[in-house]
Amino acid sequence: MMRAFANMIRDDGAAALVEYAIIAAGIAVPIIAIGVAISAACGVTLNQTATGLTSLGQSPP
Repeated sequence: MMRAFANMIRDDGAAALVEYAIIAAGIAVPIIAIGVAISAACGVTLNQTATGLTSLGQSPP
């Protein structure tokens, strides 16, 4: 039992996995933030377009 525990402590595989997870999170967070910003910008543009069509007497879909 002690030998298995000692082998588990010496194993560096879990540390590498944690490092890869941190790197993946570091990449994913900015991508999500960019997606939210693009979504907000598209929403504003679509609302302006709908308002413009309404003011022209057209009914937006």
